[in-house]
Amino acid sequence: MAHLRIAFKTNETVRPAFWFISRGPDLYWSGFDRMVGAAHANTAHGLTVAQKPSRGDPPIKMSYHSSGEFHARGSGHDSGAIPWRSTRDIARPYRIATVLTRWPTLYAPSSRNLNKGGARSLTLTLPATLFHRRLYVEFFLGRRGTHPLPSSLLVGNPQDAPVAMEPLDEGLVLAIRLFRLPECVSIHPDDPKLDFWINGNDESNTAI
Repeated sequence: MAHLRIAFKTNETVRPAFWFISRGPDLYWSGFDRMVGAAHANTAHGLTVAQKPSRGDPPIKMSYHSSGEFHARGSGHDSGAIPWRSTRDIARPYRIATVLTRWPTLYAPSSRNLNKGGARSLTLTLPATLFHRRLYVEFFLGRRGTHPLPSSLLVGNPQDAPVAMEPLDEGLVLAIRLFRLPECVSIHPDDPKLDFWINGNDESNTAI
């Protein structure tokens, strides 16, 4: 089993944001605080994100299995089984989640040991220019080796290499891409205290 906790660091303050656990070929993940699901639509000028009906209650937990089934459950929500590609069939990076974060300074600070219980931790130190801006974070599941990441949902925006690649079980790797959310993205309704999660099955990412 591999357990990864991801945090942002603003000045000297560590703020846990996301966690991932792999058990063999199965993967589980969520945030540490309030979050909502969102739907997106590309427009001529950027990206529009609409909040799905939600009370913003405790985090919904996502799971992705070797069978190819994806689930999102919690706070009275159950997505049912959504068909994705089997995790055993993934060769090149496959986008499993996109997050429009809250302002990094709005994540709860923590002094606890993020490596407790044998977990690994990834702390991303942010410049002051990003403390009060939403970030755009993408998570990809892939294999060890050198593979280009798929284009982001934001057409015309940076297609940089991942800021981190973390090993999981079964030879799988979690790749993370992050940059400042550009002005061309509009959110309706917008609540700066919530993370907006877009979980999508993008078949263009799954060529073997």
